[in-house]
Amino acid sequence: DASAEEEINGSGSLVLGDLELTIPSSFSATTTDAVFQAKQLDADIFFGEVTAPAGLLDVSDVFNLLAINGATSTLETFTTPLTLTLSYEDVDIMGIDESSLVIQRYDDEVWTQLSSCSVNSAANTVTCTTNHFSDFVLFGSAAPTPSSNGSSSGGASHGRNKSRKSAKVTITTPTPTPASTSSPVLTSGVSATTFMRNLTIGSLGEDVRVLQKFLNTKGFILALTGPGSIGNETNLFGALTRAALSKYQAANGISPAVGYFGPITRAFIIK
Repeated sequence: DASAEEEINGSGSLVLGDLELTIPSSFSATTTDAVFQAKQLDADIFFGEVTAPAGLLDVSDVFNLLAINGATSTLETFTTPLTLTLSYEDVDIMGIDESSLVIQRYDDEVWTQLSSCSVNSAANTVTCTTNHFSDFVLFGSAAPTPSSNGSSSGGASHGRNKSRKSAKVTITTPTPTPASTSSPVLTSGVSATTFMRNLTIGSLGEDVRVLQKFLNTKGFILALTGPGSIGNETNLFGALTRAALSKYQAANGISPAVGYFGPITRAFIIK
């Protein structure tokens, strides 16, 4: 997965591939300093675990956004809405009604349509605002056709007609990491002191890296290559970690198998 980051002191912007995030100076009532991170996720893996909104086709790649405030904390909401723009090419919307394009956010197993969305058909962009970060995708409805052998119902299929683009990052700054980069070595089990908290999307820390190593060694591979793959585990709990953890939970009868690392899963792993 491609990624980009920018450390913000005041206002700024972040660009990754087809995504542009504009950050106002008053984004938070508690801080003016944060590291904004964008990650481009593998859509095939993502939609292998997540059901798209009914009747919609995904036009863009999946982008995960995160605002990091300190070494282990994240900003959950923003005082002033941030502006999110996703661009597309004409080939991406073949068979899709351009006027129906909208950005949706996936969070806590729910899709939410962003506010104040506008489609610029001349520039091939869709711009919306959001007060919350998670996973974002550009969707559209299928254009009506004179004749058809059938249309999708109850769920979406992939509408992207392009190959995945390489990331085009305009501003890059180092990722904030704990002072020590060493991580505990996994043996046949996991110490109770390794996992002392619940982990979910956006969690940062060496316990996340240990969890990723655990899942990889148990055969629930996060990714074949790049961040999250064996030997390339990271300290960020993202969509890949959630998907692999959900498979592990389902395979071991842990309910609910939603990719949330809470007391039930911790007790099962440590037993």
